[in-house]
Amino acid sequence: MGITAFGLEGTGLRSLGSPNLSIPELAHHLEMTRLLQDVVERGTGQAAALDDASAAGKTGTSQDYRDAWFVGFNKALVVGVWAGNDDRTPMKGVTGGSLPAQIWRRFVSAATPLVDHLKAPATGELTSFSLPMLVKQARCDQAACAAAYSSFRSSDCTYQPYAGPRRLCEKEGPDEPFNL
Repeated sequence: MGITAFGLEGTGLRSLGSPNLSIPELAHHLEMTRLLQDVVERGTGQAAALDDASAAGKTGTSQDYRDAWFVGFNKALVVGVWAGNDDRTPMKGVTGGSLPAQIWRRFVSAATPLVDHLKAPATGELTSFSLPMLVKQARCDQAACAAAYSSFRSSDCTYQPYAGPRRLCEKEGPDEPFNL
């Protein structure tokens, strides 16, 4: 889903959703994806690597370390992370492959199981959701989940079953916000 069109100046948004037209596949999309995967596997974006090796992306750093970013994707999400000072002063050695890539990895590791959990089983389409629903789904009883699953990861309340992708632990805990 995304913004597919804007109206003329002052008329606002015209269309929100998936485009209805057939878009031809990019001629070299496999090669481009492989290049972006190499950035994470062997290049400057190694700090963004995910446990399932599904990450691809690009790092960037501006002159004098004023801005640093990592823009990447996996099977479920496309996310960009920018780091910089609002007053345009340099950051001490922060590059796109350092802090932004680490933030990206933490966010995508936590968000992917939530996105996977929201997909309707038959269609794979995202179901409608609200922020309170995401927060509720992100809670779990960490002690109970850790006791039940040896692969439990407390940072995103997920565990790795013997087959398939990581799953959200459904053992509910107390009402507290989910922190990345």
